[in-house]
Amino acid sequence: MYKSYDGNIKLRAPALQVQKAMVFIDGTNFRYCINGADIKIIKPIHWIGELFLEGRQLVRTYFYTCEPHLAWLENEHEQDIFQTAKIVLGYAIPTGNGNYSEKGVDVHLVADLVYHAAMQNYDYALIVTTDQEFVPVLERVQDLGCQIGILSLFRPVPRELQNVCDEAFSLSKDQLLSNNIGIVNSHSM
Repeated sequence: MYKSYDGNIKLRAPALQVQKAMVFIDGTNFRYCINGADIKIIKPIHWIGELFLEGRQLVRTYFYTCEPHLAWLENEHEQDIFQTAKIVLGYAIPTGNGNYSEKGVDVHLVADLVYHAAMQNYDYALIVTTDQEFVPVLERVQDLGCQIGILSLFRPVPRELQNVCDEAFSLSKDQLLSNNIGIVNSHSM
């Protein structure tokens, strides 16, 4: 806290190096973006978030998906990409075409986002998604005093998310490749 020249008391945000950060990855969004870009991830998943934490202390990386989609990701990418992430599984409902619909995955992400904000386990949350349904919960997390960053993979952050977050980032395919997080998938060659 500090006093401004006009006598009002203002809160000063902690320096970035002392801010605690958590990364919350919408696994469905992640899977479709990575698959659509023909990228194979070769580093643990937390590296994607760390590129955008700007020196903040990473407390934990969460990855939200369902069992069949997790198995697919582990099969298509390096086996240990999730070694540093906490995996949170929702339900998988067969769609009849060999794929699965996820149920409860977003609810787990929202519950963890709000819980950890309320418990003051982080100062800054980086959410990897383009899902605009998260807008109301992001506003509530900010009401709890936390800052929000949104990271979109390979496309711009939707305007609705930009309007509620403190920072918006878009990771390009070239950035992912140049930071040695992924390689061009050999299936596409």
